[in-house]
Amino acid sequence: QNGTIQQINAGEIDLEEGQFKLRIDEIDSNSDEFVQLVESIQKNKILNNIIVRKSNDGNRKPYQLISGFRRMTALKAAISENGNFANATVPARILESSVSNDDAYRISFTENLARKDLSLWEIALACAKIRDQKRSEGGMSSGQIEKHIAGLIQKDDRTVRRYLKLAAIKNKEIKDAVNNGTINYLDALEIGENDFAEDEITALLSHLKVHPKSTRAFKRFYENLEYCCECSEMSLSAVLECKNADEFLSLENEELFARVEHLRDKTGKEYPEILNGEAGPLVKPIPAIDAEANKKSFQDRFAKASKPIS
Repeated sequence: QNGTIQQINAGEIDLEEGQFKLRIDEIDSNSDEFVQLVESIQKNKILNNIIVRKSNDGNRKPYQLISGFRRMTALKAAISENGNFANATVPARILESSVSNDDAYRISFTENLARKDLSLWEIALACAKIRDQKRSEGGMSSGQIEKHIAGLIQKDDRTVRRYLKLAAIKNKEIKDAVNNGTINYLDALEIGENDFAEDEITALLSHLKVHPKSTRAFKRFYENLEYCCECSEMSLSAVLECKNADEFLSLENEELFARVEHLRDKTGKEYPEILNGEAGPLVKPIPAIDAEANKKSFQDRFAKASKPIS
């Protein structure tokens, strides 16, 4: 299955059929990375072999592309409108038509991951694509399919299940937040499991962009946020707008619960009023809360007892 390496014409490759295409979309033609690739191909042509499989379908072109979709897209851009893309020669590793689809996927994953060409979303969607194909073929349980995918991408079953859950998230803002590093994919799964309105997701991601969290810190922050929303019946965005929200939501869970309940007992106020009006004291330990409350009470009593000198 190592195949032979030789020069072939771009026009001999079926670029319309994208069975093994793992990238979500064509590379943005305005990105620096893509522009650099186009310039490199203009000067040096394609230096690294693409990988193709011979087609045994007489209605198709001779070769089916397995790996190298980005390079072929850049080659088309490099040749320009007046060039003859179909006759451009490309170095290719040519596999026999007998190479199975599973082996072709394995090769495609290995090549793309080695070059770091794939985003996390692209890996997740590729896993979902293979799962759907295996389901349509029948004969394998969900667990067997997950193990099969794990073997293809050289990950464990648990990671594959997470990828499949990630692929099911439809919200574009969550996807963008993962891609630009605002949140990691585990945090995305946590957010995606809840039926938040789009404006609430926007508020949460905007907050995390300003106040980035580690995975452990995000879990604590998120559990506190859910607690505050549930107890106060306030919206997620309303809680995030409270004074010192990031500070009290970043507390250890039990500590925040204790402070909120202590303030309820001491002031007789309910959750919305505590979060909106008492969020300053919430960032202090309970002894400090009591000391400040006693000081305020003493000042109030002193003010009432004092009479102005006439």
